[in-house]
Amino acid sequence: MVAAAWSSRVAAALLDNHGVPGDWVTGSRMLDVVLLPVIFAIAFPVLRLLLKKYIYQPSGEAVFLQLQKKRDKAWTQQQLEKKLQKWNESCWKMTVYTIFSSVAFLVTYQEPYFLSPIRFWDGATAFPLNYHVPFKIALFYLIEIGFYIQAVPFLFFVEVRRKDWMESFAHHIVTLGLMYYSWYANFTRPGVMVMLLHDISDIFLEAAKLARYAEKEAAALYLFVVFAISWVILRVILFPAAIIVRTLIDPIVLIAIPYNINPQPHYSAFGTMFSLLFFLHLYWTYLIFKVIWKQLKTGSTDDVREEDSDDE
Repeated sequence: MVAAAWSSRVAAALLDNHGVPGDWVTGSRMLDVVLLPVIFAIAFPVLRLLLKKYIYQPSGEAVFLQLQKKRDKAWTQQQLEKKLQKWNESCWKMTVYTIFSSVAFLVTYQEPYFLSPIRFWDGATAFPLNYHVPFKIALFYLIEIGFYIQAVPFLFFVEVRRKDWMESFAHHIVTLGLMYYSWYANFTRPGVMVMLLHDISDIFLEAAKLARYAEKEAAALYLFVVFAISWVILRVILFPAAIIVRTLIDPIVLIAIPYNINPQPHYSAFGTMFSLLFFLHLYWTYLIFKVIWKQLKTGSTDDVREEDSDDE
């Protein structure tokens, strides 16, 4: 009897859209966010393995074979494996961020809030925000959640351990918290724009790393400059100006006060998580300028987060 009642409550919760209209993938807003990210989180490592086997690893071996021929001293097998690990990791991240940035742009560029963030809140009269969520936004959101779910164990057990891995872990956890909570509170419009602003600069970072691994120092430098500029514009300027300020002011002015609604706990939750994310951005901006300073002094674009430059 108790089990039946519990199952009934769970089923009701999964089918409850909390007053948020939308074109849900499974037909249920909560079932979407419970089920589909897990499926995508399983699919991403499979895709990564296939791309590594058929594209990343062969291309890396070809690049390093050519570099090996130019060296007086051959790399050890351990050094070569470490280089290939870094190559494969950067190839994967550049692929993912390029696809995510392209899709985020395609699903948002025709939306009124794309160039006017104050329109994030059009049609909202309650919390959770009760504006309509299109299928394209819902599906993209769920795919990104799935990516970050699998990114956490990969950060710990698969990827190269860098000096800022704890900050990267904190970033992934805060990002997952923001994604899940923004889905629940239906802050999906600012949420998808956050994804777009965050993914673009990472394309150039990973491309710069690949150029450095291939010992194309001029290309690495140019790509890093583009990365640094895009990072500052998108994450240090636009993110607080277009996202943080708007989510701190507009829900109060445009929804809470006119409709006499208590904005808590959503207001404090988003303010806290966005602030944490921005402080992480400032820390990484400091690391970026360390690389720039190192380039000016030594001509090297080595990643200051790595334990060694791996030049041997």
